[in-house]
Amino acid sequence: MFDEAIRRPEGAASQYGETYLVHLTARPFVPELRCTLGRETAIQKMHWTEDGWLRMADGSNLAKLEVEEPDLPDVPMPQIPSHDDFDAPQLGNWYYSPRIMPTSFADVTARPGWVRLRGQESLASLNRVSLLTRKLTSVQATVTTRMEFNPEVYQHSAGLVLYYDNMNNAFLRKYWSETLGGPAISIVRLENGEKTEMLDTRTAVDNRPICMRLNIRGRRSWFEWGYDGETWTKIGPEFDTTTFSDEYCKFGEFTGTMVGIAVTDAALHEKTADFDFFDYEADESAPVE
Repeated sequence: MFDEAIRRPEGAASQYGETYLVHLTARPFVPELRCTLGRETAIQKMHWTEDGWLRMADGSNLAKLEVEEPDLPDVPMPQIPSHDDFDAPQLGNWYYSPRIMPTSFADVTARPGWVRLRGQESLASLNRVSLLTRKLTSVQATVTTRMEFNPEVYQHSAGLVLYYDNMNNAFLRKYWSETLGGPAISIVRLENGEKTEMLDTRTAVDNRPICMRLNIRGRRSWFEWGYDGETWTKIGPEFDTTTFSDEYCKFGEFTGTMVGIAVTDAALHEKTADFDFFDYEADESAPVE
């Protein structure tokens, strides 16, 4: 089962003969046992027994939240930037999009310093969705963007999304309100396939750049909006972060929760929205409780 080479010092995790094991794990909210962050990667310090078995270094059989580091020099690794101004000539390769490549609908060359997303089908679609996301890596996070979007018909929407899958997401969107006769913002919540248009969040807005922010604070998540990026107004209810998980979602695929920007144009798949930046600030050391 094991290659004998990994038991020799040169095949271990350090030149001192220490052995480490990398494995998949999940950190659930307790007591619900809901894993909003999905699968994660962990590392454990191990040792080989005299009769050739691999055991936890401390003799237990439980994975540890913290492990002893090897006495080795730090090696700098490439980091995903927390703030993306979309100034690079190509879209960052850290963005995710369901089922299709982001470059099929996202363009950073059409308007330098912005990313332009071309709207397609609704976020409930399993076909072509214009959704650009990052993986949520902490339950203490703040996600902010600035968008320029001028909807013309009710099929046009664009904004910021907290996304688990196509049947479970919360979308703060700017759209054309036939009721108000002009542009508006509101939240659409899809929970296990049941869609709720939160009409009490409907707010008339101007056709000028708008800022949107998502706050995730443990079990509580909520949206805010504003024009200048300094003064923020809360919009809508607080969502239960634990419901964005495989254990709660009936249609879950264990992707882990995503945060991102999206555009829909259910009419012609042509309407575009421009995003000035995408900012993701997360406390990676925060526990899941």
